[in-house]
Amino acid sequence: MTYFLHFLFQKGSPQGEIERILSCGNNSELFAEELLNLEDEKVLRFLDRLEDYALSDSYIPKENIEPIITALIDIGDLLPEDDLISLGIYEKLHSLFDKLSHRFESYDESSVFSNEQLRKVQGAYILSFTR
Repeated sequence: MTYFLHFLFQKGSPQGEIERILSCGNNSELFAEELLNLEDEKVLRFLDRLEDYALSDSYIPKENIEPIITALIDIGDLLPEDDLISLGIYEKLHSLFDKLSHRFESYDESSVFSNEQLRKVQGAYILSFTR
């Protein structure tokens, strides 16, 4: 049975684990802790799947976008790089931030982010092109 569960996770993150982590999306510290507790390859798979869910309000409620982005900014340097793809972690995060920010219908609505968070996102974006 353990082998079967391991095999399932090799093919992709189980839906239950993804939903469990996403349920922590309203608390940036808890969300970050959950991600950092995953093995490197599971973190990368989770981030790939998170991009798939980024435009869905049923998986990521709008009020959870800011805490999720905050968590990813705070732990971005601690996340593993993916050696198998050309996109580095900063490019992956930038793509995710872009998708999440498009969920807001207006500039005023997206201004929930503090200036400090915006500077961190801009810094991560600049780093993605200098690596």
